[in-house]
Amino acid sequence: VAIHAGAVTSDAEAARAVAFFNGLGLRATSIGNPQLGRRVYVGPVRTRGALDEVLAIAWEAGFVAPYPAEFFRF
Repeated sequence: VAIHAGAVTSDAEAARAVAFFNGLGLRATSIGNPQLGRRVYVGPVRTRGALDEVLAIAWEAGFVAPYPAEFFRF
């Protein structure tokens, strides 16, 4: 499962978010278009504990509504 951390409004913000999660040893990527918003995904997570941890990290990083993504896969 991947975590949808949130959406950002520029390539620069997406790069900062990906670098933040990568710096914590987590795999992250972003997809989308800056004019419409880029979505930041983190994962994959394979246990409930890891899921809760990544969600908490995303909240602490300032993302307001992270959630497990049903359709995105790494």
